[in-house]
Amino acid sequence: MESLTARFRKEVFLPYLELLKAQYRIHPVFQHAKQVWEAKLTEQELVNGPYLEKAQIYAPGASLESLPLHTSTVETIRNFRPHLWKHQTDALKLLLTGSNAVIATGTSSGKTLCYQIPILDDLLRNQSQGLRAVIIYPLNALVNDQLAEWERILRNHPQIIFARFTGQTPDSQLEYITRLRDSFRRQLRDEKFTRQQLDQEVERRVQQRIKTDPPNRLNHRDAIRATPPNILITNFSMLEYLLERPVDAPIFENTRLKFLVLDEAHAYRGVQATEIAFLIRRLKDRLVLEKLTCIATSATLGKKDDPDSRKKVRQFASDLFHEQFGDDNPIYGEATELILAKPSFRPTPDQYIHVADALRNNPATDVQAMFGVTLPEKQLADLLAHDQNLYGLRTSLTTATRLDKAAAALWLDDPKAEDGLQALLQIIGFAKKNASHDDLFPTRLHYFVRAQDGLHVCLHKGCPDRHGEKAAFFVSRKTDPAVPEGNCPACFRMNRTSRMVEVVTCRKCGYLFGALQDLGPRHAQNPDSETDRSEVDFDSFSTELGWASDSYWSYFSVEDELPYPAQPKLDEEEEDQDDLFLNPARLNWCVTCGKRNDKGGGDTCTGHHPHLREIKIFHRQCPHSGRPSDRDNLSNPVKRPLTSCPNCGARNSSGLEPLRRFQESDDETGIAIAIPLSHFQITPRNGQTRIPRKLLCFTDNRQRAAAFPSLLEEETFSHDMGRHIVNIASKTGRPLDFCQPR
Repeated sequence: MESLTARFRKEVFLPYLELLKAQYRIHPVFQHAKQVWEAKLTEQELVNGPYLEKAQIYAPGASLESLPLHTSTVETIRNFRPHLWKHQTDALKLLLTGSNAVIATGTSSGKTLCYQIPILDDLLRNQSQGLRAVIIYPLNALVNDQLAEWERILRNHPQIIFARFTGQTPDSQLEYITRLRDSFRRQLRDEKFTRQQLDQEVERRVQQRIKTDPPNRLNHRDAIRATPPNILITNFSMLEYLLERPVDAPIFENTRLKFLVLDEAHAYRGVQATEIAFLIRRLKDRLVLEKLTCIATSATLGKKDDPDSRKKVRQFASDLFHEQFGDDNPIYGEATELILAKPSFRPTPDQYIHVADALRNNPATDVQAMFGVTLPEKQLADLLAHDQNLYGLRTSLTTATRLDKAAAALWLDDPKAEDGLQALLQIIGFAKKNASHDDLFPTRLHYFVRAQDGLHVCLHKGCPDRHGEKAAFFVSRKTDPAVPEGNCPACFRMNRTSRMVEVVTCRKCGYLFGALQDLGPRHAQNPDSETDRSEVDFDSFSTELGWASDSYWSYFSVEDELPYPAQPKLDEEEEDQDDLFLNPARLNWCVTCGKRNDKGGGDTCTGHHPHLREIKIFHRQCPHSGRPSDRDNLSNPVKRPLTSCPNCGARNSSGLEPLRRFQESDDETGIAIAIPLSHFQITPRNGQTRIPRKLLCFTDNRQRAAAFPSLLEEETFSHDMGRHIVNIASKTGRPLDFCQPR
């Protein structure tokens, strides 16, 4: 069976590269440029990794039985978390006595359980009705995940009512059922059902879901208002509405609120933190609360060994909740002491590979016999405590390390080292003691994927990387740390300065042209103290195009590197375009400084020994035909896009110019990698059933985070449709006519 990284490469990265190659075209006239481009568009150039990172292995805490917990609480928690970590029991000792706590441990460290246990324990001891705990999350995705956690914990406690109240919560039972139907229809859209069969199957699933829904989970707003839950999971925006709207007033009737949880507390800073602080004060004032147990969680608050940092965290929490936080805060995780059990053994990569294959086929495999050892341990996890390789990884892997280097550290010069390490990680997965602890070797695999940095050309006639009359092409402005960005590295090695020019391609025919940014409009529209108004003029060139909205580009050709089409195709609907298309503006452009060389105004070449090339400009996004009235265009923020390709006549569509750069924006890169990633199964499944998966994409910009899902759906629709058409045609085994009969 293939390793995870081999499958990831084949099923994610290679399709990603194919998607990149498919969206760029290069005309046969520029065969040399195509060879350079495709030679550099490789996994080695764009992908770095995988990196193996060891997550914190936390020190064990006190037993559940030793804590002042209700018997039912202990029984409930033991079912899915028999052992607690020290930071969890430290938090419980504070919270069970009514003290406030800031829990600042790492990702996947069980912070959620730190407040779930005391809330559950309080509700089991005092089963009165009304709101007792409010849990606030910054994102709805976290709210939804938390709802599933509470459903699992409260499965055997139907008297404890819980609910989610966000913008996604249905208004009524009817709307809840309607959403269920829509969800099941989407899940079944690939199944071979008639319309009647589909309706019947959807209805069957809806009824089954309603029957199996937890009786103590409220699914819509009407139910929440009619029967206020004991536990309310929401976000800060919705809590604001709940406090304001009269229709939601019943939720706060007969409230005995005791717990207030603010998850991901580091997300609140500046003005937003002030708003949250006042929101909490309004909540306490509304409910006339004198004492509240306040809990803040975060993976990134403060520094454990810095007393000043810890003090600032306590002050931050106190300002936020308007409550006191004791010196025990914040609570950080402590690493466990790692011990190699004796006698120890050290398997080879081959042994790991064979054991992993055997365990996949038969979980009851005699692993000791395959490792050639005889030990009293019966459990695989206990056996691996004697493994020298695993112990070495757990103690030496202090920072994220490339997987191949981590493998080489275990088995130097062994060609199967990397496969052996991956097999060991798979064996550890089989040995996982229970569903809640990755206590043997919790790890993460990281890949870093960068966007393509464009196609660039050096126009210096003396460039050593030229091949006769063929120009030197490069796939990045940052080719070498020692070379100034944007300079030709080949010329730099000859103690010569040559500014590279970015190349653009027609979306349809692939013909190549040069592009320069005209800084004249930017200087005219956004003057600053350093801008000399007398120098604001057209054709104030920069070789860095940029993605900003105030970047105005000029397109050009140059002999012999980027020749202009012999018979340009005119856009008959475009006024005034014929002049530049038939008679491009000819300018002398300095390769050394990247400026035009003439006696006109604006930003021009001032060098004593310029290396000049004649360029032919056939379109300016800031129009300029030589008339005095054109100067008004410099201050006009509306760009004039190129409407057609000079070579093939392809028109722009959907507001996009027919020419495009050889690089992707962050969104385009995200989409290109998200498409194959959304179809990747970490654990291959036998049979045809495919569990629906969710793709999580993160960005620091909330607006882009909101816009990306719709953009992804729009871009992936055609790919998914094509995939389904190919599958249908392949299964049929005969030619199909996809045309509608007339």
